[in-house]
Amino acid sequence: MEMLVTYIEYVKAYLRKQGIKDIPVGTSEIGSKWTHDLAKHVDILAANIHPFFGGVNVQNSTKWTYDFLLRQVAGRISPANVMYIISEVGWPSGGGALHEAVAGEKEMQMFLDNWLCTNQDTDVGWYWYEAFDQPWKDKWNTESFQWESQWGLFTADRKLKNITIPLCSQNTS
Repeated sequence: MEMLVTYIEYVKAYLRKQGIKDIPVGTSEIGSKWTHDLAKHVDILAANIHPFFGGVNVQNSTKWTYDFLLRQVAGRISPANVMYIISEVGWPSGGGALHEAVAGEKEMQMFLDNWLCTNQDTDVGWYWYEAFDQPWKDKWNTESFQWESQWGLFTADRKLKNITIPLCSQNTS
């Protein structure tokens, strides 16, 4: 972590030296790896948060993700004046189960629907993980867990999986 902090401080000093004051500097880390010592050096705290790896049932996954961000990341390290971003969030389309989390296209669709349509009123930015399946990640699969390469909305050959991007309507009541 010392080297990462050194790089962050170097970039911030370089920007200041160039007279650039409006570019925030940060880094991305697995949500559970963030510490107060790292967070106090960044303007943007980007956390990878995957409810699937939390073993959470897909029906509870959107709430779990925000609870994790608020309680386990922001609540635990509580840096002042930091912008939060979820730098990776998604659900695998196949490959097994981890506790109550099932990897499958039906579950990916449920998570995508809930995530996109529940997420409209939040100030937290996020990035979907990921666009395309990555066959090279098969090297991390085990006999029981085959999901590492199956997180894309599209297959490795760039074909949309059997999912639809939801059209969310704003509730105006």
